[in-house]
This record gives sequence, structure tokens and C-alpha cells, in this order.
Amino acid sequence: MTKKDMEIRCARLGGPVPFSYCEKAGHDGQPCFKVADCWWQHFDVVAYLKQRLTAEELREVLERRPQPKLTGILEIIQQACQNSSADDRGE
Repeated sequence: MTKKDMEIRCARLGGPVPFSYCEKAGHDGQPCFKVADCWWQHFDVVAYLKQRLTAEELREVLERRPQPKLTGILEIIQQACQNSSADDRGE
């Protein structure tokens, strides 16, 4: 079994997810901000990420904090309204 196939329970989603999901589930397709917190017991996830990310990308991933839930909900509502408006205009 490879690292990408390994699964653990995701604290954010509440169910099992493979590492390959965590590796791309963050901002702009970057690793999830919790990847080091969740996977450190299973393998040296920071060393793994150092091989795949620039120093700046790694710093951003490890220092990123999630946006407040209300902000995320409001963004989803705004996107839905924009999509609905575009559908009404026939775009």
C-alpha cells in the first residue's frame, strides 16, 4: 500500500479519506492545512511534502488556518446566487 492509498478518519469531514485527498484538499489544490496534524503518526508527512513543495508552498500549507465557517457559508451562498443569476440570463 502506498502513502496515497492509506486512509484515516478526517476530523473535518467525519469519514475515512485517503492521503491522496488530503494532499489536494487545501487552498488552490494544495495540501489540506491539517495534513501534518492528521498524518504525522502514520509517516513523516513533512519530509514527504518537502520533496514535493517549494519551501514557500510548504510554509503556506503548514501556517494556513481555515477561514471561519460563517465566511465559507457566505461565500457558498454568494456563488450560488451568481450561478443562479447566470442561469436566468441563459449563460
